[in-house]
Amino acid sequence: MEGDAGLSESVAREVLASTTGPQGSSPGKKIWQQRLALLAALVAGAMLAFQWDLPVARWVHAHRAPGIVREFFEAAEYYGHAVGTLLIIVTVGVLDPAKKRLLPWLLAASLGAGLTADVAKQLIERQRPRELDLANIEITTTITSVLPFLEGKVASHSFPSGHTATAFGLTVALSTLYRRGKTWFVILACLVGVQRVQSLSHFPSDVLAGAAIGLLVGWLIADWKLKDAC
Repeated sequence: MEGDAGLSESVAREVLASTTGPQGSSPGKKIWQQRLALLAALVAGAMLAFQWDLPVARWVHAHRAPGIVREFFEAAEYYGHAVGTLLIIVTVGVLDPAKKRLLPWLLAASLGAGLTADVAKQLIERQRPRELDLANIEITTTITSVLPFLEGKVASHSFPSGHTATAFGLTVALSTLYRRGKTWFVILACLVGVQRVQSLSHFPSDVLAGAAIGLLVGWLIADWKLKDAC
């Protein structure tokens, strides 16, 4: 009996070791450390990209893409558009009825991320590149107001990108349910970000900030409601 008890304790220790990282850290904690590192990198990237926003916008304005390229990116935009997102989520329910109960959380991860970005727009009112005289403007003057809601304004402008936030929130949710498609979903989200810059709807820093918001909201919803249901 004592030998059996010792064997049981040994097995229990091995199982515990296999489910924790160094110094007893759980896999979930390690994953969130990696996620927070990525979010920090995106935020830092957005801050660094601020100095490149105007040069990129000017280059895009001076080198307009051919029609077929613009049409390609305009089609990709729907992955981050509310209508496109709804169509994708409805398709999930039609093709995979077992996931129907999760559809509201797919909506929360995607459109919720977009709405979070819209709320963030109330912190900084920034004009879109296509609204500006790019040849005769400084980067600081792209921001017309800080905390515009205190002035009674409802800002719906450039920073951060709501389309990009929606796309990355949707990507996290879909990748949680269908892991084989993760790379494809990430590509689609990145195409949305490129489209927002290519169409002069956003600056690169807007897109990076939107991606950070989308990932954060998507991860929170996925861990809360989607991960254990797969």
